[in-house]
Amino acid sequence: KAFAPAIVGMSGQIHADFLRLLWVLADKQMRSYYESMGKEDKIGTEAFRWARAKVFNCNKTSVGRAIAFGCATRCHLSVHSLAMPRSGPDDGSHGGGGGGR
Repeated sequence: KAFAPAIVGMSGQIHADFLRLLWVLADKQMRSYYESMGKEDKIGTEAFRWARAKVFNCNKTSVGRAIAFGCATRCHLSVHSLAMPRSGPDDGSHGGGGGGR
C-alpha cells in the first residue's frame, strides 16, 4: 500500500532515485554473473554494457508491471467496496407490489 508512492510519482513515472537503485542492482547482477563465469576480463566491454542494460530494463519492467497490477487491484477493490449492496427480489425492499391493502 505504501510502496507504490515511494517509487512512482503522480505522473506514473518511476522516481529517478529508484531508477538509480535499479541500475546499481543491474550492475551488481551482471558483475556477479561475469565473475561466476570466469569472465572478469570482459567486464566493461560493450557486450557487458548491453547485457547490463538488458537486465536493467527487465528489472524496471518487472517493477512497473507489479505497480500497475497493484494499482489496478486496489482500484478494483475500492470500486467494489463502495458499491451499494444489491437488493434481492424477495427481501421486500422494492417499495411496492406485494402486501394487502
